[in-house]
Amino acid sequence: MLSRLYALFIGLVLIILAIGGYSSSEFMGAINLGSFMPTLWLLAGLVSLAVGFFVRNVNTLRTFAGIFGALFLLWGVIGLMADSNLRDILSTVMAAIGAFGVAAALAPAQWIREREVYAHG
Repeated sequence: MLSRLYALFIGLVLIILAIGGYSSSEFMGAINLGSFMPTLWLLAGLVSLAVGFFVRNVNTLRTFAGIFGALFLLWGVIGLMADSNLRDILSTVMAAIGAFGVAAALAPAQWIREREVYAHG
């Protein structure tokens, strides 16, 4: 399930970003992050890991990946378009996280459904 793998992988990436953001005042081209951005990454990472580990419904996982991906894609694109120091690597990473989420939500799930039918039948 691509959306479950997305939730688990992105959860780990966001927690690593949060740790890096807390440990350095200048992280990935963004100067003076403060504690807001790393806290947001930490919370999003924990929610993403929880969804990846505990949600079993394929449609819920795909919806999560789509919404989460769209929000991060929007955040990354706005950061790339804004005239600020956030448009360096950080906005590119956020846009990539978002693009992967949208791709995971839109990936064909026919083979997932077939596997579930065989597992239950």
